Amino acid sequence: MRFAWRGFAAIAAVALLTAGWLAVDERSRWLAMNRDGQLTKGCALGVCVGDARDEALGTLRRHGLTDVLEVAGGSSEAPNVEAGRTLVSIRDNSWRNGVFSLEIADGRVAAISWSYVGPFYLDF
Repeated sequence: MRFAWRGFAAIAAVALLTAGWLAVDERSRWLAMNRDGQLTKGCALGVCVGDARDEALGTLRRHGLTDVLEVAGGSSEAPNVEAGRTLVSIRDNSWRNGVFSLEIADGRVAAISWSYVGPFYLDF
């Protein structure tokens, strides 16, 4: 009986730690619950729709995201982005393995999107 309670206590502790971790770590929560998302209002990862481009990129770099790629809207690389806008993608090279993108219009964030594939994704 003693071992059963210890096992239950260990499982409960792991569950509580995982729930607490997901509550405070937005990127891990996305990976677990919402791998792909887009916002046209609100904030994600400290970046808000309406923020200045450079301010938003600085915020993302402070979160450890790197490797910025910019493409023109309406091009073959960004066909779903309006012409005249720019798609700025910044890579999350952590174990979560994802991409965070900003759609920029007139120097400001017009939309935020993300896609996280997780640690076991192999890109051949």
